Amino acid sequence: MLTALPNQLTLFVSQPDITGSGSLFTATTASPPNGRVLLVKVGEQHARKSYSRQLKVFWEKSLINRTSRFSIWILAVFVVATATQKVYADSATTAAYSTGTVSAPDATSNSLDEIIVTARRRSEDLSKTPVAVSVLGGDALDKLQILTQSDLQTAIPGVTIRATDNSNQLNYSIRGQSLDAFSTSQPGVLPYVNEVPVGGAGGSTAFYDLDSIQVLKGPQGTLFGRNATGGAVLFTTVKPKDDFEGYFDARLGDYNLKQFEGAVNIPIVSDRLVARVAGFYEKQDGFQTNLYYSNTLGDIDRYGLRGSLTARVGDNFQSDLVGEYFHSGGNSLTSVLNSLNPNGLIPAILLFSPALDTVYGPGAWNAYLAAHPRAPAGGLAAFLPVQLARGPFTVDVDGSNAHLANNLVLSDISTLKIADETTLKNVLGFNSLRSIDFTEVDGSPYGIVDNGQAGDAQGGQLNNTHELSEELQLAGKILRDLSYVSGLYFEDERIDEETVTRSLDLAPIMDPSFDTHDALLRNRTFAVYGEGTYDLGELTGIHGLGVTAGARYSVERHTVQFLPGDSGFDVPDSPTYQKYQENTDHETSWHFGLQEQINSDLLVYVTTRKSFRDGGYNWLYGPQVGLGSVGGDRYLPETARDVELGTKFQGSIANVPTRLDFALYSMTVDNVQRVDYVLVGGNIAAVTVNVPQAKIQGFDADGQINPLSWLKLGAALSYADARFSENVAFVQGNPTPTAFGPYPDTPRWSGSIFTDVTFRVYANRAVSIHGDLYDQTGTYFTSTFNTINPGTFIPGYVVANFRVGLEDSKQGWTVSANVKNALNRVYYVGGIGTSNLTSTNAVVLGAPRTFSVDIRYKF
Repeated sequence: MLTALPNQLTLFVSQPDITGSGSLFTATTASPPNGRVLLVKVGEQHARKSYSRQLKVFWEKSLINRTSRFSIWILAVFVVATATQKVYADSATTAAYSTGTVSAPDATSNSLDEIIVTARRRSEDLSKTPVAVSVLGGDALDKLQILTQSDLQTAIPGVTIRATDNSNQLNYSIRGQSLDAFSTSQPGVLPYVNEVPVGGAGGSTAFYDLDSIQVLKGPQGTLFGRNATGGAVLFTTVKPKDDFEGYFDARLGDYNLKQFEGAVNIPIVSDRLVARVAGFYEKQDGFQTNLYYSNTLGDIDRYGLRGSLTARVGDNFQSDLVGEYFHSGGNSLTSVLNSLNPNGLIPAILLFSPALDTVYGPGAWNAYLAAHPRAPAGGLAAFLPVQLARGPFTVDVDGSNAHLANNLVLSDISTLKIADETTLKNVLGFNSLRSIDFTEVDGSPYGIVDNGQAGDAQGGQLNNTHELSEELQLAGKILRDLSYVSGLYFEDERIDEETVTRSLDLAPIMDPSFDTHDALLRNRTFAVYGEGTYDLGELTGIHGLGVTAGARYSVERHTVQFLPGDSGFDVPDSPTYQKYQENTDHETSWHFGLQEQINSDLLVYVTTRKSFRDGGYNWLYGPQVGLGSVGGDRYLPETARDVELGTKFQGSIANVPTRLDFALYSMTVDNVQRVDYVLVGGNIAAVTVNVPQAKIQGFDADGQINPLSWLKLGAALSYADARFSENVAFVQGNPTPTAFGPYPDTPRWSGSIFTDVTFRVYANRAVSIHGDLYDQTGTYFTSTFNTINPGTFIPGYVVANFRVGLEDSKQGWTVSANVKNALNRVYYVGGIGTSNLTSTNAVVLGAPRTFSVDIRYKF
């Protein structure tokens, strides 16, 4: 607990630019009669900017111009490839005539492939599915080098992968629905592995031997496991096949990257029992240097093993069993201090500086430095411009950054065909995760706040999650024109969480405070659902017209039990203080839509949906009975309603194969679950409260054209206008409400362009050149920027990636060279905004430019 300060102190700190260019800190002290005043002032970066400088800034920050410049580079690749194609065309033709056989790679065809998705729990052509969904198949994942969740952001605009206080604490954000750091609510976007929900806890990080990744946008409530307000990410692994086949892949790169993966398909009983075994290993040095401990951060040490078994009994029954173990070790990229707030409840700018003498007497600061010889002598305010000047790749933080996670995911999907048009399916899933992390929070070399030290007897973030899910589904077609999916769903999730926060290490002046939160959470879901699509063509005479309607009724039961390790466990129970609490919510979700297949190429649809995110308990806050708005530990369910108007076209325009998808949406979210950071008993706690309402409006558009057999061009653009329409909420029973906003984790604009050039160089061999660019505008990493957490804005950025490959389709090998973030831009992918408490805000770095060489062999 923070002791009372003997003197009144006034501090003034302006917010420096995140790049730190031109930042200058000066500090002076004065001695008025009633105490001391510490003045910290930031010099202006530039008093005036010339007109030419303004034009340069506009050019560098303009989304359109940045995209246009990269388009020029893509055009250059296009021109070079055209010339090269002409040079090799004659030799390829000659070889074809001389051998009499030519096996041209599929990539040299300019037709658009049919893409099959399961967004509505049945296999459908993407171009004829009336929902917003983006898909990456296995070949695309390889070509785009999609190796982690973070890589998805550049491949699927409109999806933000947000880091909080380190690089291993990630969550998805789609259409404004995300998850705040240290919140105990469910993710707004839920991941699934082979139709089994993994609750955001893990399992989806093992990006190897995948058949596809599908990203569904908008509220998901009627068809998929648990309800979600933002979307779903569906990971599907490669199923066993009836042939003996497989592949091996070796990838080497800078930062000592070594990555190996492979799979083998094993037929056991012809057409009855087949197996597949896949695995991967990855090790890489981090690219962030920590001066405090003279080590690197962001080290990766991962491996995984997956076994799949498909059994068929007769012609009507099939069971697909998949078991996967995933290990992730190393450490995390740390958050880096980027701004200070003088109005924090804990005056860290004062306490961790020479001004400590004004509080505890002469010699206090020197005593602190003697006990912490690695701490800079200038103090926190003097440290910030030094950190900004050297950039985020070199840091100086005292918190340990260790990471260890072990994840087991099991799934069994059994299908029984009980009639020509009727199938009974059972989906059984189990997810077990155990992880421990030691993380830095304030991003500085001073012991302001972190989640434990690896050498401490207590410390870190411990998570032990077990999820068991069971779904019985009946799908088919009745009355000739009605296709339906219905079912029962059950899930039991148990989460044992323990977090130890270590704060205000001012030893020997004041010992650090350890605050331990230890609780067992249990969430149980019982649901019944059904959805059907009826073909109205015969009834109305309008060919291609259909209507879709669905509903789901859910019973959500939540309990929290605070364990003996919790700091507040010894406090006796009372009507307002209960170490065991439970609550049950009854919620409905629905979906209604109309779609018109105007012709074989064009689909138009309109749909409206309602879904919710579970309510729950703030176990990090303590066992206080009641809602967070009045000082309690509970928060209400979040409800989302949307309207989406979309079109999908796949056909030819001027004899050019073309795919164009567009979705315009408007969504209203009530009781938005957002975090505010508060002090409880002198210690930091995260409390999730319900902000009354938010509105998100925007569009997603993407397209591809194949003008030539060897050329593919594509682009995507997303726009999101997200805001709190009713932004005032009470927190912790404080009579002064908190005004939330601007809306976090949601760039207003994001987009990408890509080009693929593929040409045959000899017989079965082809060269492929791929280039893509992703661009997004700036965003906030806290929802309380405009009131209590200034300095939590991160600017937009551009990431460009390239790949050049040589493939032999007959012999089955591919060699490629890859570069990511080719422009070597410094950018940030999230942060932790606690300046209202600790006076500090910190950001998490994105990956620098990296090179790799990949060799893949298929047999």
